[in-house]
Amino acid sequence: MEVKKEGTVSEETAEELRMELSECREDERSAQNQIVQVISTAGTVLSVIFGVSSYLKEIDASMAQMRHYLFYLSSLVLILTLSYITALGMRNVLRFHYIRDLEDRLYCINRNDMVHWMSFSSPITTRNPLHLKNGYSIFHYLSYAIATVCAISFCLVIQYVQYISIKPHDMVDKAVIFVLGAIAVLDCGAFVIMSVKAQKMFCWAARVSRERRRKRVLGGETKLQLKDKIQIFLYYLYPKKKDFQKSFIIGIGFATGIFLFYDAHMTWQMWNPFFLSFFVIEFLVYQARYLWNDVRGIGDIRKGEKGRLPVHCLGERRAGLAAFFIVFTRIIAAGFIVIQFGGEIAVPLAVSMSVILVISVMYEAGRAKKWDRMVFFLVSLGYPVRFFSGLWASCPDFWNRKAEAAGSTNMNILLFLLFLSYMCLGEFSAVLPWAHEAFTQKRGGERITKSYCNTLIEKMSQHRECTVSTDILFPMREEGKLSDVWNISFLLGIFFLTMMTVLLKRDGFLWLLEISILFCTMKLCVSGHGKILVYTILSIVLLSAKTVLCAASDAVLCIYVCVTEAVFILLYFSLRYLFDPSFDFFHLLRSSAVWAGSKIRRAGSKILYLFAGRDLQDHTGK
Repeated sequence: MEVKKEGTVSEETAEELRMELSECREDERSAQNQIVQVISTAGTVLSVIFGVSSYLKEIDASMAQMRHYLFYLSSLVLILTLSYITALGMRNVLRFHYIRDLEDRLYCINRNDMVHWMSFSSPITTRNPLHLKNGYSIFHYLSYAIATVCAISFCLVIQYVQYISIKPHDMVDKAVIFVLGAIAVLDCGAFVIMSVKAQKMFCWAARVSRERRRKRVLGGETKLQLKDKIQIFLYYLYPKKKDFQKSFIIGIGFATGIFLFYDAHMTWQMWNPFFLSFFVIEFLVYQARYLWNDVRGIGDIRKGEKGRLPVHCLGERRAGLAAFFIVFTRIIAAGFIVIQFGGEIAVPLAVSMSVILVISVMYEAGRAKKWDRMVFFLVSLGYPVRFFSGLWASCPDFWNRKAEAAGSTNMNILLFLLFLSYMCLGEFSAVLPWAHEAFTQKRGGERITKSYCNTLIEKMSQHRECTVSTDILFPMREEGKLSDVWNISFLLGIFFLTMMTVLLKRDGFLWLLEISILFCTMKLCVSGHGKILVYTILSIVLLSAKTVLCAASDAVLCIYVCVTEAVFILLYFSLRYLFDPSFDFFHLLRSSAVWAGSKIRRAGSKILYLFAGRDLQDHTGK
């Protein structure tokens, strides 16, 4: 403790202890409420699932498989409940010893006869079965244990009743009920053991936390923590997680192939090649390409620039060697899978892999030689390669079947226009973030090291000023020119899709709508700030009218083109108006899951309020 003068503890230390004690007591109350909420919500959810399962059994015997899925879902809910309650209980017993330690420290300061609540109540409210020394503590422990066991038993019995009602049982059902029972026993045993050894757990946590604080404060060489190891593993597993959304292009191409060549004869088995092509093209080949790009960027990291390669943890040599080994392993694994398991799609996968490797080599050569136009061209090929690899995997013989899909229209021309449009999509979706990066660096007076970014900023400087008045977060909202690289590629993409519509359907009013859409997109390119949103909405409205017109005449391919145009316009709008350089698709999924969980929790609290007849909203802090 900090000493102000002999025999006296500083007032700052005493106040810090009081504040920490107050916060811990608040956490204690909140944790108790959370346990009640979790058990009540779990019982409600399990009851609802059991009711739905019983209802399906009564109305339709053919829904047996759905009842199995409901059983799996309720098992997950119960496992989550038991594990979370156990975790809360372990934190509670750890917090008890921490609060009592704070109370003892305050007693050493005040030296009065006052006994704080945690120390005062512990002889009776103890949860350690070895500390049951009197009738009061035994009665309290039994009451608490019976209430907890009954609440959990209610959930377990509902689950067991649901299990015996879904006969006949398959191996998965038996495995699920076995795992559920094992986890229930494990959680209960873990809670009892941690309650008995809570004092040892507290002492260990106090010692380790002080050691780690000393290392953090004093510095020096430290070993990699588990969190760092997990991040390094995830990086080498999937290096460019921010671009995970690009992998959807493979699925879009695959779905397009099924839509064009199989029509109403589509079955779920047709999607099996998609998973193989996704794994080979996206997970193995493209991630190897991104990893190699990071290896070549070690020099930039050495100069102080940010990079994905974990040089700060492993060092340049180990990080580079690990990356090189993983790149080599991924390429070998991709080739082996294509040869061994490719089957009918072996040729499409092999051709796609070869094209990606050639483009990657040329792209790296262009960056090294600072051939910016070559870089702009090659970066546009990523989307069409992904799209047509998925399209070809969906129908390996589509070169022979494409004529029957197009009817009177030449499918070769349509596919060529579609290829060009996806090239334009890849171009503006890559160049706009580069322009954002260059514009931000220029405005902040930073040195721009990438040659293609310098090229972009030189072109933008002709009609833009990097001034203080520029929007800091969204600099691309400023008015643009049709001559901007991203605007040229965007307009060309819309134009190629327009040409597809003209070839597919000869309708004067439809052509008038297309001309109006082209005009709106041109205004969208040169507009700034609020006008970007206005022209985006207007373009989508015109596209909706075009879609309705195509649907009225059963022009299915035209509807597909309309949807593609809408995707182009919305993506362009998001990149110019809402672009976030720190965007992470996985983080978006995680935050969406957290948001959905909070909504479910609030809904559960409202349901409990209706059933229990008392307001539980205070427990959620709302």
